[in-house]
Amino acid sequence: MKAPQTIQLFYFLLVLTTSMVACKKEAAFQPRSKDYELTIKDNTSDPVDHAIFQFYEATGMPLFYNDTISREQVSVLDGVPQYTYQTLAIRYSLTGAYAGLSWTLLPNKEMLLPMLPFLKEKLLPQLTNVYPYPLSSLFIVSSSRLRSFGEITYARNNKPFPGFNSLMLINVNPAEMSDSAQREYIADALGIVTYKMLKPAYDKGLADEFDKVTRSTSADPKIYFNMLTVLSPDGTRKLEDFSFLPAHFTSGLAAGWTPLRQADFLSYIEAVFYYNNNPTAHFETDFAAYPLIIKKYRMVQKMLKNVGFNIAD
Repeated sequence: MKAPQTIQLFYFLLVLTTSMVACKKEAAFQPRSKDYELTIKDNTSDPVDHAIFQFYEATGMPLFYNDTISREQVSVLDGVPQYTYQTLAIRYSLTGAYAGLSWTLLPNKEMLLPMLPFLKEKLLPQLTNVYPYPLSSLFIVSSSRLRSFGEITYARNNKPFPGFNSLMLINVNPAEMSDSAQREYIADALGIVTYKMLKPAYDKGLADEFDKVTRSTSADPKIYFNMLTVLSPDGTRKLEDFSFLPAHFTSGLAAGWTPLRQADFLSYIEAVFYYNNNPTAHFETDFAAYPLIIKKYRMVQKMLKNVGFNIAD
């Protein structure tokens, strides 16, 4: 069994946001020298908290069902205790905050129990030794809404979200899901955190090669985020003819439109994870009629292999 790990605050990662709250008046912020830690404490009197601790012991991954994870009294002002609240920095990134992100907490924390073995067996092993910094924690919610993600400007509701120090996931019961639905859930989670990690490399290099394939399918310079009726006035061509994956691969895509270039890249990342080691589906069989789609798929497949994922040929 793996010993519990303490995930320290890195200089480039803000692990926790801290807010000072007073009942009568706001107290001045006091800087703290102590490094915050994302850890899980055992509570044998609570079956859920105990199961989460066992999950933490086995994986080293803290898991939370509330974004406010602790409070600490720091002073007393006019007889009123003053607290600092430690919260997961879900909405924040190195480039700003996602004001359009909201979520609903679980109505019953027992609901997450079926997820623990699912995440332990299906998600976390695929992240081992891949990322340049640790994935700090998991945050399980009932539902979520997101107006946009970075340069992907359409909504991604009830989808995984890579917060600044935690991956937010929608609660599911794997026993009620088909194998295909389980694979799609894991592919979405792996896809969005991988997209966040690889996007700088995509912008600098892969875009030239990857986008070149897409642009070769049309003389229209505006092939991304355009109406199919514009790209194909006679109505004979569909997304696949322009090397885009079908619409169900791109969350939030409006019917009859082509995706944004970033969303196109993300859809291929998710597709690679979905098809990887899938005994019932084979990408090159499903898209045999579209060699340019297969070409883009292989580019992303190779990129994921190069950063350490175990991707089958």
